[in-house]
Amino acid sequence: MPDGYNEMISMKVSTDTIEPVSWDSVDLMLSGGVVGDVGKVSVWQDVNGNGNVEAATDIQLGSVVVPSGTVTVNFATPPVIPAGGSITALVAYEMSSGAPGTVYTCRAINAAGTGQLSGQPAYIAGLPIGSCCKIAAPAPITIGQAKNLPTGSQFLLVGKEVTANFLGTSMNLFYIEEKDRSNGIGVNPTLIVPPTLTIGDTVSLLGTSILLNGTELVVSPQEIFKGANMLPYLTPVGMNNKWTGGGQFGSQPAVYDEALPLPGKASVGLNNVGCLVRTWGLVTYHNPAFMTPSISGPMFWIDDGSNLRDGFWKPTGGATRGVACLYLGPMGAFPNPGEYWGVTGIMRSIPNGNLIPQAVRLLVPRKFPDDLTWYPIPTP
Repeated sequence: MPDGYNEMISMKVSTDTIEPVSWDSVDLMLSGGVVGDVGKVSVWQDVNGNGNVEAATDIQLGSVVVPSGTVTVNFATPPVIPAGGSITALVAYEMSSGAPGTVYTCRAINAAGTGQLSGQPAYIAGLPIGSCCKIAAPAPITIGQAKNLPTGSQFLLVGKEVTANFLGTSMNLFYIEEKDRSNGIGVNPTLIVPPTLTIGDTVSLLGTSILLNGTELVVSPQEIFKGANMLPYLTPVGMNNKWTGGGQFGSQPAVYDEALPLPGKASVGLNNVGCLVRTWGLVTYHNPAFMTPSISGPMFWIDDGSNLRDGFWKPTGGATRGVACLYLGPMGAFPNPGEYWGVTGIMRSIPNGNLIPQAVRLLVPRKFPDDLTWYPIPTP
């Protein structure tokens, strides 16, 4: 919630054609927070009708300091609305405090006016009018800054782009990324019902960080706000196998390049867990029903010569090699060992099956066939 005026209600106040009417007061019912959170509620004549309080040009009609419950805002100089005319008014909060996550609303439930020819109380119609919701929140930060906070910290992310939507699957995640592609993160909405989302949507959210399966830092949201779907969509960052995943970054653990022998060898370099990436390699193994401690399904591994070892074992014996990729397409097009594929998807971090689980790579394509490309095997 920004400093200054928090516009809650914008309303058009009109008269009939019988006589001019002075608008004398309005009754407001406030809800949310505790007494003292709202330092002042004020009513303004919105002179230019832009929906924003501009103290230099708009006219303050009245206010109540430290309002609570139902209050009457009396106007020191009531505006006179011509017969058949109208004015636009704003109800605004000036905040003193408020616990992050607190939701504030109000309603205009009654009003009073006086006919300028008859001297009689004006007949009031069209009430109540509800307000928007305002949520107290800390100042917005970047995804990178959020990842550098201790796990469990609360933060606000504003204007991030949806890069993948795996809601409705066993993962129950969607992913967001900075417009400059500097960082991405998963969102795991277990406490609220998320809006319908598609790739390219702009979202803002208030939430806390959690370490999913002990390996991937994601957001547990309290509130999600969906904005416009914006073109052009973010494109993946291409990289070799070893550059995927990356070293530790804040509360996001490093992935392991070599899981065995223990204690293994962790990756170094820029961390891109949660980001949209593209990498290529020769398929070294596939399994239509591979099981890991956190996710199961059709999976295949690609290797570009980086020789990554994630600690998973083939049911037939031997260790897997390369970057694990989850496959969500038709089985008739399942990548086969010996073929060369390029894969675009979200770089996740999942636990392997070691006695002491380590964070390892899982690349999750968003859709088939757009995110998977077969290539002729490169020749020297």
